[in-house]
Amino acid sequence: MKLKDEFPRPSFRDWLLLLVSLGFAAAGGLLFREDLNAAISFIVFFGIGAIVSAGTILRKLRFRQESRVNEAEIVGGVPIRPSRKAALMTGLAMVVSGAVLLYFGDPFPLLYTLSMFVLTSMGAFILLGVIFRFLPKGYIQFDPPGLSVGERLWTLSIPWDQIIFVAPGGLGDNVMLLISISQIEAVEVRPDKYREKVLKRFKSNIRWFGVPITIMPGRYGLSLPLLIKAIERYITVPASREALKERPALGTEI
Repeated sequence: MKLKDEFPRPSFRDWLLLLVSLGFAAAGGLLFREDLNAAISFIVFFGIGAIVSAGTILRKLRFRQESRVNEAEIVGGVPIRPSRKAALMTGLAMVVSGAVLLYFGDPFPLLYTLSMFVLTSMGAFILLGVIFRFLPKGYIQFDPPGLSVGERLWTLSIPWDQIIFVAPGGLGDNVMLLISISQIEAVEVRPDKYREKVLKRFKSNIRWFGVPITIMPGRYGLSLPLLIKAIERYITVPASREALKERPALGTEI
């Protein structure tokens, strides 16, 4: 079975956004003598845009290269959890950039101020979540019977033989793994009392993405093209699932 694993090159829009962001950030430097607040706001705001655009371009180039790999494996038998360090850095970046833009963006419109306040508040929430260990939550785990996806309230277990295909997808700049299954009833939900809520989630995902189950591999530090290659192997070569019994002492590999 051939899986959908096409990964496009960076688009003209990606390069244009990078150049525009760099241009406006550089223009901010010309405003230092006339308006310090506007200069710093321009540099920080469009600097963030340039970093995001550059990250998107680099990710697409890396994904294209990794998609040429013939075969990939994932260590099984251990939960792969989101990186607390990555969540901490994200929250810190949001707080710092939002606070700077709030402080130096005083003459800007009210909508701008409210947006920066929301950004700072979200960053603070993430930081508090990491510090008090209620963020980030969830895990994925690869075992011989199937793939498990743990969330805050429930855990899904998806048998390998029930997966029809996996494909790359996305929501904005957030890349996603799309999982199509043959029988929703075959997916185990633990605890069972949340099954109705999970089925509603499946229906919502089907409306938005065309498949019942989605995973954001970046949360777990996994490469989407390599993850697709690995799952393709476990779907099409049942004997390869035996390797997922191993429980190594260190980390994950993909």
